[in-house]
Amino acid sequence: MAIATKKINQLTNVGTIQDGDTLVGERTGGTSVTMNFTGVPTNYVEDTWTPTVTFDTAGDLNVVYNTQTGVYTRIGRIVTVEFDISVDLTHTTASGSFRIEGLPVEAASSLGTGKLLATSADMFWDDHYSELTLYTVESATYFKISQLAGYGDSTDVDTVNLPTGNTYVFKGSMTYRV
Repeated sequence: MAIATKKINQLTNVGTIQDGDTLVGERTGGTSVTMNFTGVPTNYVEDTWTPTVTFDTAGDLNVVYNTQTGVYTRIGRIVTVEFDISVDLTHTTASGSFRIEGLPVEAASSLGTGKLLATSADMFWDDHYSELTLYTVESATYFKISQLAGYGDSTDVDTVNLPTGNTYVFKGSMTYRV
């Protein structure tokens, strides 16, 4: 455990602060200040990821990717992903919820959320739903899209919402804990 003692108004280049370090300083006027660093992010990554799409049961799903890009930033236990996907989907036996897979790190909970910035006009919305949101699945490397109603009801986007033979565009971002 490293300990650095400096006057706070002169604190420069004390080195890398790591989890468990203590920084002791003195403010102008002689007041002592101690900062303990617990849970300091020790992992910072900026990289790309490759999003893929499927349903809970892929069946005979055929996916042709027109656009398939993703970038992410990880700071400690927090990951933010951005994605841009354009796909042609055909299916007759696929079923269940639509999933975007390939997250760079497994989600710790189902509390990760995000927003779609763009979708396709061919997507069929259920009548009383007005908003789409993203959510992670605990211990998984994929997320799902949920339709939200104004009164709190929600349901996952599925094969009914994404009829076969169309091009769909999904652009968005989400943040989740690992």
